[in-house]
Amino acid sequence: MWRRNRWLKWPLLATIGILVATFTQVALGLESSLAAHAALGVTLCGMETALVLRVFLLRVGSSTATA
Repeated sequence: MWRRNRWLKWPLLATIGILVATFTQVALGLESSLAAHAALGVTLCGMETALVLRVFLLRVGSSTATA
């Protein structure tokens, strides 16, 4: 794998959660539920931004950071 800290499970679980929410948002859009579709879309943007920032700002222990 490309990740150094493979022991972290939350990034994968958060990504799966965002994927499920994205499919839900698409389904709401197809059903013409505009209020729920738009609200979930805005929430998804915030969740994706928070996930990307958190993952890129992860700090690895000093022993693996030099590799």
